[in-house]
Amino acid sequence: QVAALSDEGRARALASVLGDYGPAAASPSGTGLWRVRIGPLGAAEASTLVEDVRAAGYTDARLVP
Repeated sequence: QVAALSDEGRARALASVLGDYGPAAASPSGTGLWRVRIGPLGAAEASTLVEDVRAAGYTDARLVP
């Protein structure tokens, strides 16, 4: 998960930008936030990708099972 945003438009725009890293999507969390995620990915690929995404400035990116 790269981000959780309250604005659907911003979440979808971010997912579009993150598409360069892999299959990215924005989806409602059920709590009023929109989750922006990349995946699904294998464990090894996910570990590398999260470091790349953090290096690109999305420092809160984390692996979510």
